[in-house]
Amino acid sequence: MARLLENADFAHSAPAYLDEQGQLVFMPWDLSRPEFAWLMRSGKGSIGLTGAAHTLEAYRRLPYGWRTTPAGLPTDRYMWLQWLDLPGFKGVTAERLTHLHLPDHGWRSITEAERAAALADWFRRSREAGFAEELEVALAAAIRRAGEDYRIQERETALLVKAMESTRTWRARSALLRLAPLRALLARRPEAR
Repeated sequence: MARLLENADFAHSAPAYLDEQGQLVFMPWDLSRPEFAWLMRSGKGSIGLTGAAHTLEAYRRLPYGWRTTPAGLPTDRYMWLQWLDLPGFKGVTAERLTHLHLPDHGWRSITEAERAAALADWFRRSREAGFAEELEVALAAAIRRAGEDYRIQERETALLVKAMESTRTWRARSALLRLAPLRALLARRPEAR
């Protein structure tokens, strides 16, 4: 992370988390791409606090720093939006996983004792020789699964759109959209006024 921050204000580890079964889940996200900034601003996703790093110089350029988050808005997203709006902001997302994130939304479904045991097990494993390599293999598998899942979702959406296109409502909507330029042209004619 320190190497990434040599040329960036803000860095995040590869965006992945451990689900309650202990499987690594990859969530594609790249702080250097404006499309992901747009997603975050529109409330369509974010990155967590775990795995984030920034320079002190960039933090001091923020208008507020850490502050109370408005109700209904995730704390991390509220903070990251400040970073995204920072003039000249340069963010970067790592290709390596440098953190283990066990998000509360999934881990709430198991008991505190089970969660404590899982945390203890991950801590023990993280201190064993070869763990970094094991994590790299798990990340590669998670990235492959994410790609497969997105491909399946894309095909399901395409099939759904194709089915909708054959409905009477869709055809009527399409006809109205094709007429819109003609209506605009007619509205500009002098005799139409």
